[in-house]
Amino acid sequence: MIDFLIDIDLNWQYLDIFTKLYWDQSAAVRTESGEWNEFEIKKGVWKDYVWSPSLFNLYNETIFREVEDLNGVTIIGIKINNLRYADNAVLLCFCPNDIQMLLEACNESGNPYGMEMNIKKTKTMVISKTSPSPRINITLEGRPIQQTNSIKYLVSLIIEGVRCDKEVKRRV
Repeated sequence: MIDFLIDIDLNWQYLDIFTKLYWDQSAAVRTESGEWNEFEIKKGVWKDYVWSPSLFNLYNETIFREVEDLNGVTIIGIKINNLRYADNAVLLCFCPNDIQMLLEACNESGNPYGMEMNIKKTKTMVISKTSPSPRINITLEGRPIQQTNSIKYLVSLIIEGVRCDKEVKRRV
């Protein structure tokens, strides 16, 4: 995180504060024998700390700014290739090659700052009027991404067809 803040040219006074708050920290774990093993904490942000959401959003925004010129979908004349809220993100494209490039670019943008996509939580889905929806083969670092027929994003259930009856019934 400190490297990231240096890269974005954060004011040195703030950088000093965040270095003291986040980088110069350690924790200890007591083992079964009663010994304390101390280690330095040099990754991530504190949960429930007032600055943590803003720092995470800075990370996130930087990553997605690097990919904003890649293909996506066009809605009312505006190109969109991602939707995101906190650590939840959806990548949007019309063709498998574009989504593969977008996924790889997002992953590569985060790697220098220690951010990794969780392959277990990463899924693909094709939204199509044809039934059954076409199968696609998307990978992340050579590992296949599971294709699913529905995804829960925030509070909404998105299904591969263009109908919303299941979501309406779920909410009722």
